[in-house]
Amino acid sequence: MALRPDEAGAGRRVTAPADGPDGDSFEAALLTLWQQALNEPGLSADDDFFASGGDSLMAIRVLARVRRIVDRPELTLPYMLKYPSAAAFAQFVRTLTAAAPDVAREPDAGLP
Repeated sequence: MALRPDEAGAGRRVTAPADGPDGDSFEAALLTLWQQALNEPGLSADDDFFASGGDSLMAIRVLARVRRIVDRPELTLPYMLKYPSAAAFAQFVRTLTAAAPDVAREPDAGLP
């Protein structure tokens, strides 16, 4: 079940983030969260959250929403620091989900 960008804050969960018919809907949902948190509607999926004005408190708020969406409570701030763009974070979450659907990994576990 893919998440539409307009549902990004609705608390709907996806078990395996998937591409939708119009492209990468999970990445688009993350980008919507990044844009809302930063109040930057022109932010692109490749823009760095922190270089675009985000701070750790904003990131924690975004992560709380992302954890509810994907039901991955182990997603913490170090992951967002390591993967600070919506595109990179979406790919990381996909890799994490595929590598270990029910196992938390440390940020330095060698994942791309």
